[in-house]
Amino acid sequence: MTVDEEFIVWDPGKRWSFTGYEAKPGAARSLIEDCILTPLSNGGTAISYTMYLDPKGLAGPMVRLLKGQLVRNNTKAMQNLAQRAVG
Repeated sequence: MTVDEEFIVWDPGKRWSFTGYEAKPGAARSLIEDCILTPLSNGGTAISYTMYLDPKGLAGPMVRLLKGQLVRNNTKAMQNLAQRAVG
């Protein structure tokens, strides 16, 4: 699967968001991902990541079936980002 994406928010060090405007195969009507970085008083950073996906056709049941795996993959990706951020 490939997705053509476009950043719709780019605020360095604070927030980024993008939308997927074309997917092959066409498995989704819409896709938006939003990541907000918030500085913490201890010097760390809180990461808030939200994904909105509106699947179409047979992708709907597949996404529902794989939702747990998608959540685990995104959680791991955010943990990797956090580790990379601290060096």
